[in-house]
Amino acid sequence: MKDKFYGSILQSEALAKYILETSAYPREHEQLKEIRNATVDKYKFWSLMNVPADEGQFISMLLKIMNAKKTIEVGVFTGYSLLSTALALPDDGKANMAHKIEFIQSDALSVMKELLSKGEEGTFDYAFVDADKENYINYHEQLLKLVKVGGIIAYDNTLWSGTVVAAEEDEMDDFLRGCKGHIIALNSFLAADSRIELAQLSIGDGLTLCRQRILLMGSLQKSNGGMGSLALLETSCGYLLQELQACLYIIWDEVGEDKFEREKFLLDLEQECLEIYRRKVDRANISRARLHQQLAESEAEFTHLLLSLGERSLPGRCLFHPRQPEKMAGTLKEQLNSITPALREMQLRKEERVKQFRVVQGQIHKISAEIAGWTEYSDSTSPVCVNENDLSLKKLEEFQNELQRLQSEKSDRLQRMENCISTIRNLSATLGMDSSSIITKVHPSLNELSGLSKNISDGILEKLDSTVKSLQSEKQTRFDKLQQLGKALSDLWSLMDTPYKDRHEFLHVANLSSMASAEISTPRSLTLDMMQQADTEVKRLDQLKASKMKEFFFKKQIELEDICRRSHMEIPSRSEMEKIISQIDSGEIDHADLLTSVDEQISRAEEEASSRKVIMEKVEKWILACDEELWLEEYSTDENRYSVSRGAHKNLKRAEQARLMVNKIPALVDLLISKTKDWEDERKKVFLYDELCNVSEYTIVLELKLGLQVPLLAMLEEYRMLMKEKEEEKQRQREQKKVQSKVVPEPDSPFGTRPGTSSRRLSDRSINGGFGSESPLNRKSSLGLQPIGPNSINSPSRGVSSIRGGKKTNRERAYSQKGFSYHLREDTVSVVSAFSGPFSP
Repeated sequence: MKDKFYGSILQSEALAKYILETSAYPREHEQLKEIRNATVDKYKFWSLMNVPADEGQFISMLLKIMNAKKTIEVGVFTGYSLLSTALALPDDGKANMAHKIEFIQSDALSVMKELLSKGEEGTFDYAFVDADKENYINYHEQLLKLVKVGGIIAYDNTLWSGTVVAAEEDEMDDFLRGCKGHIIALNSFLAADSRIELAQLSIGDGLTLCRQRILLMGSLQKSNGGMGSLALLETSCGYLLQELQACLYIIWDEVGEDKFEREKFLLDLEQECLEIYRRKVDRANISRARLHQQLAESEAEFTHLLLSLGERSLPGRCLFHPRQPEKMAGTLKEQLNSITPALREMQLRKEERVKQFRVVQGQIHKISAEIAGWTEYSDSTSPVCVNENDLSLKKLEEFQNELQRLQSEKSDRLQRMENCISTIRNLSATLGMDSSSIITKVHPSLNELSGLSKNISDGILEKLDSTVKSLQSEKQTRFDKLQQLGKALSDLWSLMDTPYKDRHEFLHVANLSSMASAEISTPRSLTLDMMQQADTEVKRLDQLKASKMKEFFFKKQIELEDICRRSHMEIPSRSEMEKIISQIDSGEIDHADLLTSVDEQISRAEEEASSRKVIMEKVEKWILACDEELWLEEYSTDENRYSVSRGAHKNLKRAEQARLMVNKIPALVDLLISKTKDWEDERKKVFLYDELCNVSEYTIVLELKLGLQVPLLAMLEEYRMLMKEKEEEKQRQREQKKVQSKVVPEPDSPFGTRPGTSSRRLSDRSINGGFGSESPLNRKSSLGLQPIGPNSINSPSRGVSSIRGGKKTNRERAYSQKGFSYHLREDTVSVVSAFSGPFSP
C-alpha cells in the first residue's frame, strides 16, 4: 500500500490516512488498488492528479443509489474514476470494463456535439468531468443537454488545493495559479445557474455535484410579423394540448376571444398540466427512491450481518457477496421480497450470537474485575457492551480462549495467595507474631472470618509477597542476631570455663550457630524476648571477660616494662596502655588479639634485648669509665691530694686504677661505635639509650620524660667531639700559661677552692653548676632528634635538646652525618648540657 495522500484537501495527513485506511482501502476493489499503486510508482508526485480512493468510493455509492445505467466521463488520467464508475454500473449499464466502457480519444466538445447530433440528448444518467479547467463552463452547457432531468453532473478539483481562497500575493505553483481563475469562475457560474441544484463537497480536491432540474414543458414565442403564437414542447402532455386546441379555437371563435387571451389561457393550461405531471413523476421517483433505499438498507444490513457474523453467505441462498457487487435480477419489489426472509434469519442468528458473546464477556468482565480488585463488581451495575460489528465464530472463540486464560490465571492467583498466607502463618508462629492481624492488615477479605470474597488483584498479591519477604527478612535478621549471640556465648563460656549449669538456660541459643535459617521452624524459637535475654547474658559475660582481660593485660605489661627497663629500651607509654584499657572496656579488642599482641610485644622486646646485650655491656663499661674520668679530673685539681689525711692512700690507689680505665676509653668508644653501626645496619633502625651519663668533666644530661631516649651513636659522637674540644682547650691553656709566666707573675688559681674529691657522679650535681666559685660560660644549642627507625616495640617519636658552650656547628654536623633527623616531641624535652673546666673560654 502506498502511503501517499496527495490530492486531498484535508490539511491533516493523519486524518486523511485514517479515512483511507479505515473505510476506503479495506473495501477497495483489487483492480482499483492496482491502478492506484501503478500510478504512484510511475508518476510519483504527479499521482496527485488521480482521484483519491475515498472519492472513488463515494462516486461508486452515488451511482448505485441513482441506479445509473449510462454515464459519460470527460477527461481520463489513468482510469481510476472511470473504473470506479464502471464497477458501480449494472450489467445492462453502459460503461464497460470490457462490455461496459466505450473509450473515445478526441476533443471533448466535438464528441459531445456529435452525440447530440445522433439523438443522445437527455439519455445520460451521470457525467464526471476532470479535464482542462478552462473549458469546464463549455462542458457544462453541453452536458446539460446530454444528461437527463434529475441526472448528476460531477466536477472534480473545484477547490483546487485550497487556492480558491488564497490571496494573489500568496506564493503558489505556476500550474496552480494558472488554473485558479478558471476554477473560481466555474464555481461562481454554477452557483448562479438556476437550471441545476448544487452541492459542493470537500472530498478529495473538492467535488461539485449538479442535479438538473425539471424544465418547463413549453414557452411563449413571438413571430417576426408581430403575431404571437403558442409553440408546444415535445412533452407527454403536449399531445393532449394539441387535441384540445382545435376545440378551443372553435369556442374562442364563437366567443370572439382575442389572440393574446387565447395564448395566455393555453399557457396557463400548459403550466397546470406540467405541475400535475411533475407531481406524479415526483411521487413515482419518491416511491422508487424509497424502494431503492429499502433495498439498499436491507442489502447493507444483510451484508453487515454477514460481515459481523463472519459468514460468506447464507446457506441455501444465492445472494450477492460483498466482494461481488453485481445486482440481483428482477424488479425492486422482487429483490426486496427475496432478501427480506434471509435478512430476518440473519437477524435471529445475530441475536443468538449476541447472547453467547454477552455470557462469555460477562464472565470475562467478572473475573477481570476480581483480578483488578473490583470486588463490588456485579452484572447489574456493570452491563456488558457487545461489539455487534464483529460477532464471528473466530471472535467468539477468542473470547472463550480469553475466558479460559482468565480462569486459569484466577486459579493460579488463588493458589499463590494460599501459599503466601500459609507461609505468613508459619513465619509468624516462628517469630512469635499474630498471623491473623498481619493477614488482615494486607486486606480484610483475606481473613476467612470476614466472609468477603478474596481480593486476588496484583496489588494484594504484591502486598502478600512483600509481607512474606518482610517476615523472611525479619526471620533472617533475628536468626543472624541469635547466631551471633550464640557464638559469642559459646566463645565466652569456653574462654571463662563456665560450668554447664550456668550454660543450660541458653544452650538452645548456642546451638543455632550450627543450624541454617531454613531449618528453624519451631514456634516461638526466634522471639524478641529470647533475643533480649541472650543479649543481656552476653553483655554480662562481656563485662566479666573485660575485667579478667584487664588483669591479664596488667600482668603482661609489668613483664614487658621489666624487660624494657633492664635493657634500657623504651617503656610503652601510659597513653597507649590507657587506649588498650578503653578498647577492652568497649569490647573493640578481642581476647585472642590482645593475647597475641602482648605476646608479640614481649617476644620482640626479649629478642631486641638479647641483640642489645653485648652493646649494653660495653655501654656500661664506657659510662663507668667516664665516671672514673670525671672523678680523676676532680682529683687532679685538688691541691690537698698529696696531703697526709685520712683515706688519702685509697684515693691514690683509685686514681691509678682510674687512669688505666681512662686510657681504654678511646678504644672502647671506637668499639661501641662499630658495634652500634653494625647493629643499626642489620636492623635498619637507630640504637636508642635511656640512661643518664657523665663524660669526663663534660656532662651530657638527658632529661627523660615518658620514656624519651636518644641515639647511642649521637652520644658517642658527642663524646668524641667533647674530648677533642677538651684537648684543644687544654692546649690553649698551656700556651696561655707560658705567655703569662713570661709577662706577669703567676696569678692565683682561678679555680678557687675546690670541694674535696668524691666518687659521686656528676649527674648528682646541679645541671648548670661548676667546680669552685667561678661559673663557666654557657653556650646553648638545640637539636631535635628523630631516629631512622623505631628502637622499641611501640616506636614513638623522640626528641633531644643539647646545651653546650662551644662550637655548635661542628656538633650538628656530627649528628647529621650519621643520618639522623631531629624534632621535638610535644610531651617531652631532653636537655643535653656540657660544661668545661676552669680554663674553658
